[in-house]
Amino acid sequence: PFVYIFLRWYFKSAFEDPVLRADIPALEKLYPITNRVLLVKCGCVLFCVILSFFLHPVTHLDPAWVSILGAVWLLTIFDMHH
Repeated sequence: PFVYIFLRWYFKSAFEDPVLRADIPALEKLYPITNRVLLVKCGCVLFCVILSFFLHPVTHLDPAWVSILGAVWLLTIFDMHH
């Protein structure tokens, strides 16, 4: 908490810069999610990878291997036929 308060005080001008403010509804209109099925698949892979990170004491799988397997799994799920 102290570090957050200090950084917020130290970089006050960057936090208050109106140019850096994001207009979320405008961004959602500009960049809509077009492939909901792929979003769900990626969410499932992300959930499994994070779950595997937390299960490291039980499974003894190295987190680096888990993340690499998750990336490979995402590459196989992403069916690009354009």
